[in-house]
Amino acid sequence: MDSYRNLKVRFAPSLTGEFHLGNLLPSWCDYLASRKYNGEFLLRIDDTDTKRDREEYLLSILSNLRYFSLHDGKDYFRQSDRLVIYHSRVESLLREGLAYRCSCRNEERNRIFRCNHQCDQRVGTSIRLDVVRTSKLIEDANLFFYDSGRKHKFNFKPEEIEDFILLKSNGFPTYHLATVVDDIEKEITLVIRGEEWLKSTPKHILLYRAFNGDLPLFIHLPILKDKNNKKLSKRLGGYSISRFLKEGILKESLLNYLYLLLIKTDKEILSIEEMINNFSLEGLHFGTPCFDLEKLLWINLQHLSHSLSEEEIFQRLVDGEFIGDKARNNREKVLLILKSIRRSFSTLFELGRNINLLFTSEVEISHKIEENKDLYEQIKNLLPRLFSSGKVTPKEIDLMIKKERKTPEEHQFLRISSIGEIHGLATRVITDSFENLARRIERILNLLQL
Repeated sequence: MDSYRNLKVRFAPSLTGEFHLGNLLPSWCDYLASRKYNGEFLLRIDDTDTKRDREEYLLSILSNLRYFSLHDGKDYFRQSDRLVIYHSRVESLLREGLAYRCSCRNEERNRIFRCNHQCDQRVGTSIRLDVVRTSKLIEDANLFFYDSGRKHKFNFKPEEIEDFILLKSNGFPTYHLATVVDDIEKEITLVIRGEEWLKSTPKHILLYRAFNGDLPLFIHLPILKDKNNKKLSKRLGGYSISRFLKEGILKESLLNYLYLLLIKTDKEILSIEEMINNFSLEGLHFGTPCFDLEKLLWINLQHLSHSLSEEEIFQRLVDGEFIGDKARNNREKVLLILKSIRRSFSTLFELGRNINLLFTSEVEISHKIEENKDLYEQIKNLLPRLFSSGKVTPKEIDLMIKKERKTPEEHQFLRISSIGEIHGLATRVITDSFENLARRIERILNLLQL
């Protein structure tokens, strides 16, 4: 589509919550569009909510955009720095009779608000758009806007839109005013945002006309919902990007997962370059995406299994502090372990936890078993069933280790007595990781007085 060539998009997060999946989806789409269509990607910070904005959320936004390589996190602008511009724009509307001062409170939520102009209209009160007068500036009586992604025309009527507030009584702009003024002045040609803004778009169309600005193209992405079919909440923190990264989800996997929500494709595991090359705004999918943790974990497992080298996985384990000092200082041994287990665990967290077990001392393992009644009872009950002699010797343990076909009980015994786990690492990995596993198990059993 030629209208997308050399486009200019913007990502405009607010400072009311941590960077979460609902932020990553539109910012990823903005980035893909700017790369695919030789465009420009601007970053705007919507920080005019004086009651809920928190500065630490800015750090979350900037660091995540850098980490995912979507934006440098340096070249951005803040709406709180542009108050003079918003005031100037509103003053022009007041002079033209397209806006008015009003101190009314709209108590009746179901009623379309129109001021009777009997209220206090001194400086310092709110300023509202006169919707009826503004709509008369639009020549086409059939007012509408077109969503380029959905390929759908949305009609609206001025009488169904209240005289909405532009400037609040505290002097700060509403979202409607600030976003339209910024998009006009920054010459944004394509607005990509969530479908929750569909209902507000008619208000924005009126403002574009009031300011005599060029209309951008609009694409409203589906809202990402949870398993209860509710919009993901950034305030609960359960879907924050930091949580996924701490649990060991790769950035490639998160982007891959979100890409599959945007674009229908037969191939499910894709590299960043493949996603950029195959992306198309005309090919956007508008279903009802529901977050699927199992699908994300499967994608993560595929990237851990096939997309990254052992050296890259090791570095991710180090950078994310998923492995301790002992493992970190035994790089070559960890690389060998990774060759055996990288396809067995779906997150960096699980990989790191199991690698750390192989570098845990006998004393620490014995304490772990002792403190866990289930583990202690299981290994205590296994001993008389596996060893005929009263005292378990390294020789007997060694014979068990060397057996080609072990019983389920023997596998269980070797796992518990060496790393303090019932399930997880394959016995083969455990036996390959210790120079003298029999002696290690003997020392642990002695410490447990078994």
